[in-house]
Amino acid sequence: MSIQKKVISLYYRGNVVIFKTQGCPVSKILLCLDLDGTVVMDREPLSEKMCEFLEKCHTKGCTLLFATGRTVTWSLETLSVLSFPFFLAAYNGACTISCPERKIMRSAFLSPSDLNPIIPFVDRYGALIYEGGGEERVFYTPSLFSEEIFTHLTFRKEQQREEWHEITSLHDLPCPLIASVRLFLFEDDDADEISTTIEEKTSLCAPLMKDVFCESVHVVQVTASGASKGQALQALRREHPSLLSIAAGDDMNDLDMLRAADFGIAMPYAPLRLREMAHAVAPSFGEDPLIEPLQRVMERMQEGEERR
Repeated sequence: MSIQKKVISLYYRGNVVIFKTQGCPVSKILLCLDLDGTVVMDREPLSEKMCEFLEKCHTKGCTLLFATGRTVTWSLETLSVLSFPFFLAAYNGACTISCPERKIMRSAFLSPSDLNPIIPFVDRYGALIYEGGGEERVFYTPSLFSEEIFTHLTFRKEQQREEWHEITSLHDLPCPLIASVRLFLFEDDDADEISTTIEEKTSLCAPLMKDVFCESVHVVQVTASGASKGQALQALRREHPSLLSIAAGDDMNDLDMLRAADFGIAMPYAPLRLREMAHAVAPSFGEDPLIEPLQRVMERMQEGEERR
């Protein structure tokens, strides 16, 4: 549904979202929320306040889609405290499942041959290759990583309890489906240029993300051409065409999701490019800064419906 059918105009002024609407019931809202840095803060569990807010959104009839660059396993563990149905788009949208039944709704995985265009980058920097469609095993070649990056990855492995398997090269991958390939780079490696080069010269998605375990490390997460948070949102909208979508995120892998949504909210510490294209920027205070702008947006929509 075109947003013009629901919202005549909207803008953000002084942390106050102002709507002029023809009426949009909250039960017709699709909330598309990033996890790390948006719903989950500093690698901590979901806060009690955020859980209560999300429960309230569901009770009012909202449909919730959580979109993340993380694995299915980690995401489900993080969201296990929620007692209501929701959708999860993991690996930046490579796999969308419905919960609690954990049914795969959509998948866009890579095949080993799809990785040929990025072999030069893998050979130079090393990579973690995440299996798709099942066990979520992780494959890597230790000798390709710098000492500093490998130390960092060892710490990540211990924190996330992932199952890693050594391979000699990408040609030895023992799995037919790949969810994502992650390149880990320090800022001075010009990670942004690598992300741009992969996306311009191949059909693959390769957004740049901050590493939640170390601010000085960036991650280029490579997925299939049909695997992005924005495409996961659009696929769900096709299943529910009457929904008006609100998206929120804090990093460049959220960019196409905010573009695809009817209303986009960027976190206050998001990259400038994301903040500039969003309809609203969350305030820079509070334990869960996303809650206030989301409440304001939905209240304006609900007020428009009640005036009808």
